[in-house]
Amino acid sequence: MLDTDEFRRMAWTSLQPNVFSSFVLANAVNLVKQYRKTGEQQPLSLICSRDVGSGIIDANDVGAFAAHVLASPHPEAHDRKRYILNGPEDVSGQDIVDMVEEELGTKVESVIYKDLSFLERNAHGPLKVLPLSIKHAVETAWEGKCGTDTTSKEVLEICAPKTTVAQAFKAALSE
Repeated sequence: MLDTDEFRRMAWTSLQPNVFSSFVLANAVNLVKQYRKTGEQQPLSLICSRDVGSGIIDANDVGAFAAHVLASPHPEAHDRKRYILNGPEDVSGQDIVDMVEEELGTKVESVIYKDLSFLERNAHGPLKVLPLSIKHAVETAWEGKCGTDTTSKEVLEICAPKTTVAQAFKAALSE
Protein backbone atom coordinates (compact mmCIF):
# COMPACT_ATOMS: atom_id res chain seq x y z
CA MET A 1 0.00 0.00 0.00
CA LEU A 2 2.80 2.44 0.82
CA ASP A 3 4.16 1.93 -2.68
CA THR A 4 0.94 3.16 -4.32
CA ASP A 5 0.54 6.52 -6.04
CA GLU A 6 -1.44 7.93 -3.10
CA PHE A 7 1.64 7.72 -0.88
CA ARG A 8 4.28 8.69 -3.43
CA ARG A 9 4.57 12.33 -2.26
CA MET A 10 4.49 11.45 1.41
CA ALA A 11 7.52 10.59 3.53
CA TRP A 12 7.02 7.36 5.47
CA THR A 13 8.82 4.70 7.46
CA SER A 14 7.25 1.32 8.13
CA LEU A 15 7.96 -0.44 11.42
CA GLN A 16 7.17 -4.13 11.14
CA PRO A 17 7.37 -5.70 14.59
CA ASN A 18 7.10 -9.41 15.13
CA VAL A 19 4.43 -10.56 17.56
CA PHE A 20 4.10 -8.52 20.77
CA SER A 21 4.96 -10.06 24.12
CA SER A 22 1.72 -8.80 25.69
CA PHE A 23 -0.27 -10.75 23.11
CA VAL A 24 1.76 -13.95 23.41
CA LEU A 25 1.92 -13.87 27.21
CA ALA A 26 -1.68 -12.90 28.00
CA ASN A 27 -2.90 -16.44 28.68
CA ALA A 28 0.21 -17.34 30.68
CA VAL A 29 -0.21 -14.24 32.85
CA ASN A 30 -3.90 -15.00 33.36
CA LEU A 31 -3.14 -18.60 34.34
CA VAL A 32 -0.61 -17.52 36.97
CA LYS A 33 -2.88 -14.81 38.41
CA GLN A 34 -5.85 -17.20 38.55
CA TYR A 35 -3.73 -19.93 40.16
CA ARG A 36 -2.56 -17.49 42.83
CA LYS A 37 -6.21 -16.71 43.67
CA THR A 38 -7.74 -20.18 43.51
CA GLY A 39 -4.93 -22.74 43.52
CA GLU A 40 -6.48 -24.25 40.40
CA GLN A 41 -5.10 -24.34 36.87
CA GLN A 42 -6.89 -23.79 33.63
CA PRO A 43 -5.31 -25.17 30.43
CA LEU A 44 -2.55 -22.93 29.11
CA SER A 45 -3.35 -21.92 25.56
CA LEU A 46 -0.41 -20.59 23.53
CA ILE A 47 -0.24 -19.32 19.97
CA CYS A 48 3.43 -20.41 19.86
CA SER A 49 4.68 -23.77 18.76
CA ARG A 50 6.30 -25.89 21.43
CA ASP A 51 9.85 -26.03 20.08
CA VAL A 52 10.33 -23.28 17.47
CA GLY A 53 11.54 -19.95 18.81
CA SER A 54 10.33 -16.58 17.62
CA GLY A 55 11.60 -13.05 18.23
CA ILE A 56 8.74 -11.89 20.46
CA ILE A 57 9.05 -8.14 21.06
CA ASP A 58 7.89 -5.78 23.78
CA ALA A 59 5.83 -2.83 22.53
CA ASN A 60 8.00 -0.42 24.54
CA ASP A 61 11.03 -1.49 22.50
CA VAL A 62 9.13 -0.68 19.30
CA GLY A 63 8.25 2.71 20.77
CA ALA A 64 11.87 3.38 21.72
CA PHE A 65 13.02 2.59 18.19
CA ALA A 66 10.27 4.80 16.71
CA ALA A 67 11.34 7.66 18.99
CA HIS A 68 14.92 7.37 17.78
CA VAL A 69 13.80 7.43 14.16
CA LEU A 70 11.49 10.41 14.70
CA ALA A 71 14.10 12.35 16.66
CA SER A 72 16.86 11.61 14.18
CA PRO A 73 18.76 14.71 13.02
CA HIS A 74 18.35 13.29 9.50
CA PRO A 75 14.87 11.76 9.34
CA GLU A 76 15.06 11.66 5.54
CA ALA A 77 17.49 8.76 5.95
CA HIS A 78 14.49 6.67 7.06
CA ASP A 79 12.16 7.70 4.24
CA ARG A 80 10.62 4.70 2.43
CA LYS A 81 12.40 2.25 4.74
CA ARG A 82 10.85 -0.86 6.21
CA TYR A 83 12.32 -2.05 9.48
CA ILE A 84 11.66 -5.52 10.90
CA LEU A 85 11.75 -5.55 14.68
CA ASN A 86 12.16 -8.61 16.90
CA GLY A 87 12.90 -9.00 20.57
CA PRO A 88 16.45 -9.65 21.80
CA GLU A 89 16.02 -13.45 21.92
CA ASP A 90 14.07 -16.26 20.33
CA VAL A 91 11.45 -17.77 22.63
CA SER A 92 9.47 -20.98 22.12
CA GLY A 93 6.21 -22.10 23.64
CA GLN A 94 8.17 -24.45 25.91
CA ASP A 95 10.20 -21.48 27.15
CA ILE A 96 6.95 -19.77 28.16
CA VAL A 97 5.71 -22.93 29.89
CA ASP A 98 9.01 -23.06 31.80
CA MET A 99 8.50 -19.46 32.98
CA VAL A 100 4.96 -20.23 34.11
CA GLU A 101 6.06 -23.34 35.97
CA GLU A 102 8.76 -21.37 37.74
CA GLU A 103 6.15 -18.82 38.85
CA LEU A 104 3.67 -21.49 39.93
CA GLY A 105 6.24 -23.67 41.64
CA THR A 106 4.60 -26.69 39.97
CA LYS A 107 4.06 -28.25 36.55
CA VAL A 108 1.53 -26.82 34.13
CA GLU A 109 -1.11 -29.54 33.91
CA SER A 110 -2.32 -28.91 30.36
CA VAL A 111 -0.78 -26.95 27.47
CA ILE A 112 -2.30 -26.33 24.06
CA TYR A 113 0.36 -25.17 21.59
CA LYS A 114 -0.46 -23.47 18.27
CA ASP A 115 -3.90 -22.63 19.61
CA LEU A 116 -5.80 -20.30 17.30
CA SER A 117 -9.28 -21.00 18.66
CA PHE A 118 -9.54 -17.43 19.96
CA LEU A 119 -9.44 -16.24 16.34
CA GLU A 120 -12.58 -18.14 15.47
CA ARG A 121 -14.35 -16.63 18.47
CA ASN A 122 -13.37 -13.11 17.35
CA ALA A 123 -13.89 -13.51 13.59
CA HIS A 124 -17.25 -11.91 12.94
CA GLY A 125 -18.71 -8.87 11.29
CA PRO A 126 -17.16 -6.80 8.53
CA LEU A 127 -13.66 -6.97 10.04
CA LYS A 128 -13.57 -10.75 10.40
CA VAL A 129 -10.72 -10.99 7.91
CA LEU A 130 -8.34 -9.28 10.34
CA PRO A 131 -8.23 -11.99 13.02
CA LEU A 132 -8.39 -14.68 10.39
CA SER A 133 -5.32 -13.23 8.64
CA ILE A 134 -3.34 -14.05 11.77
CA LYS A 135 -3.96 -17.73 11.04
CA HIS A 136 -1.68 -17.52 8.05
CA ALA A 137 0.83 -15.16 9.61
CA VAL A 138 1.67 -17.51 12.49
CA GLU A 139 2.56 -20.33 10.12
CA THR A 140 5.69 -18.36 9.24
CA ALA A 141 6.65 -18.23 12.92
CA TRP A 142 5.94 -21.94 13.38
CA GLU A 143 8.29 -22.62 10.46
CA GLY A 144 11.10 -20.77 12.23
CA LYS A 145 11.08 -17.76 9.91
CA CYS A 146 10.44 -15.06 12.55
CA GLY A 147 13.54 -15.34 14.65
CA THR A 148 15.84 -12.61 15.83
CA ASP A 149 18.00 -13.21 12.77
CA THR A 150 15.34 -11.43 10.69
CA THR A 151 15.71 -8.16 12.60
CA SER A 152 16.77 -5.31 10.33
CA LYS A 153 20.43 -4.42 10.92
CA GLU A 154 19.44 -0.74 11.22
CA VAL A 155 17.25 -1.60 14.21
CA LEU A 156 20.21 -3.17 15.98
CA GLU A 157 22.41 -0.17 15.16
CA ILE A 158 19.91 2.56 16.08
CA CYS A 159 18.14 1.16 19.15
CA ALA A 160 18.33 -2.59 19.66
CA PRO A 161 15.38 -4.11 21.53
CA LYS A 162 16.36 -5.01 25.08
CA THR A 163 13.27 -6.28 26.90
CA THR A 164 13.28 -10.05 27.21
CA VAL A 165 10.08 -12.08 27.28
CA ALA A 166 10.92 -13.07 30.86
CA GLN A 167 11.12 -9.39 31.85
CA ALA A 168 7.82 -8.65 30.09
CA PHE A 169 6.24 -11.65 31.86
CA LYS A 170 7.39 -10.45 35.29
CA ALA A 171 6.17 -6.92 34.56
CA ALA A 172 2.75 -8.17 33.44
CA LEU A 173 2.41 -10.28 36.59
CA SER A 174 3.04 -7.23 38.77
CA GLU A 175 0.24 -5.20 37.14
